[in-house]
Amino acid sequence: MRLYDRLRFLSANKKTHKEMLDQLWGFDIGKFPAELSTVNLFRQSVRDYDNFPRVRKTDIFKITKGSTFDFPPPHSGSKAIKVHLKLPEFHSIVGNFPYIRQELIEKEFKGYKKDITKILAEEWLQAYPKLFVLKGIKPFQLTSSKQIESALGKDLLDLRLSGQADIYAYIYLHAATLLNKEGAFAVITSNSWLDVGYGIGIGNNSFSIISV
Repeated sequence: MRLYDRLRFLSANKKTHKEMLDQLWGFDIGKFPAELSTVNLFRQSVRDYDNFPRVRKTDIFKITKGSTFDFPPPHSGSKAIKVHLKLPEFHSIVGNFPYIRQELIEKEFKGYKKDITKILAEEWLQAYPKLFVLKGIKPFQLTSSKQIESALGKDLLDLRLSGQADIYAYIYLHAATLLNKEGAFAVITSNSWLDVGYGIGIGNNSFSIISV
């Protein structure tokens, strides 16, 4: 809603409800905040047929560049009309990433760390190999999902993030791939990455982080 209001202000109230919704996407793993955001955006213009907020309840690691999502217009009735939208490259990402130590998440979801390591390797291994630990293997030998998965299974590949790395460190790296070349973060974050080993991995030249 803050972004919606900001867009309206910057356009001097000239942008339509649909035009502002076209620019906004939201993702949250929690059902309540996702539904609340959807309702609050929808109620800004309840008569608009194209009034379907781009909000998804999902794990951020399931959101990848070029993904396509189906949204039902609110007045589609029993016809179950779906609007197919491709995820755009974003100019900015704002939010409040979760702070959960990776080992605690692994207790709830066994194998989650390897799953997100595979995603990050697909996204970053060729462009930023220093982010990874490779044992007896070179980055050019891991150019497909199958090769990356095989290397992970044999413990030949890992992220250069310690086991103590908070989940937000992984989210930074993944979310950065959703930005365009001039894109920027504006997120609330802990400053813990400044004095720990895994901070080297996220404090690189790919993007800048300012902690308050």
